[in-house]
Formats: sequence, C-alpha cells, structure tokens
Amino acid sequence: MRHINIITSCQGGSMLEILQHTPVWVYIVFVVLLYLSIRACFSHEVNTRQAIIFPLVFILLSILTFRYYPYPALTVPVWGAGALAGALLSRYLFPRSRFKLGERAHSLVVPGSYAILIILLLYFFLRYYLGYQEAVRGGVLQLTTTQLILFFCSSGFTTGFFIARAWLLRKYYVSLNHAST
Repeated sequence: MRHINIITSCQGGSMLEILQHTPVWVYIVFVVLLYLSIRACFSHEVNTRQAIIFPLVFILLSILTFRYYPYPALTVPVWGAGALAGALLSRYLFPRSRFKLGERAHSLVVPGSYAILIILLLYFFLRYYLGYQEAVRGGVLQLTTTQLILFFCSSGFTTGFFIARAWLLRKYYVSLNHAST
C-alpha cells in the first residue's frame, strides 16, 4: 500500500521523481534480470533440471496476476495466445542443432542469444509501466482494455517462452545423452 501512496503522490511528477520513489526491491529485480539477461547473451552451460526455475517464477507471477485482475473472459484467452506465441518463438530460436552436451551431469552448452535480454527487459519495463499506471489511476479497474491486453499478452508470452525453452533443453539433453551412449 505504501508503494501506491508514494507513486500516487508523484502523479504528474517528473520521471526523476517517479524513479526516486520506486521501491528498492524493484531495482534489485531489475539488476538480477539484467545480469541473467546479459549472461544469456553468451554461450554457457545450463543445468536442465535448474532450467525449470525460471518458468516456475513466471507461472507464479501469472497466477498472482490472474488473482488480482478482473475479466477472466478477456485475460485468460489473451494470456493463452501470448503463451502460445512465446512457445513458438522459443521453438524457433532454439533448434536442437545449436546445443551440445555439457561437462557436468544434466547440462547442455547453450549458445548465446540476445532474445532473452530483449524479452526480459521489455517484460520488466512493461510491467513497471503498467504497475505505475495502476497506482496512479487508483487500481486495476481503472486500466484501459488495451493496457490489460498488453499486460496479459506479455505475461503469457514470457511464461510460454520460458516454459518451452526449459522443455526443449530437457528434451535436447535426453536426446543428446541417449545418442552419446
């Protein structure tokens, strides 16, 4: 509630005022996402069992979001369409031929990709913007239909992208591991 009151007091304020009143945890989340995104730009070894953590975080965020936002007849199909689009993009960006077995058990060497950087930063900034709009306007019911669609589509897209990526990593690991034995 404190977050909403601080941001509401910044209504009509400058961008600097808005950033000054942003809670510290938002900056921490941003730095962590930035670190993970930049790391994903370079080839690295990924544990296929731990790769499920990121999708689980986005699934949890989606569940929490559905709990607070009205209009399930609008939001659920929009989220589902976004998830399907994200999964398809993940399938396109991560073909099997680009992966090889890692040195550690249950790991793959994953080629670098700027896609994760772009997706996570766009998701963060969109969520920040919509959170700000919700606080300034006095709640979720004051958001426009376009803003709700944008929010749920991006949430579904990001969740679908990382679910498909984790599934593909696991599938490729099993396939490559079976072929090497």
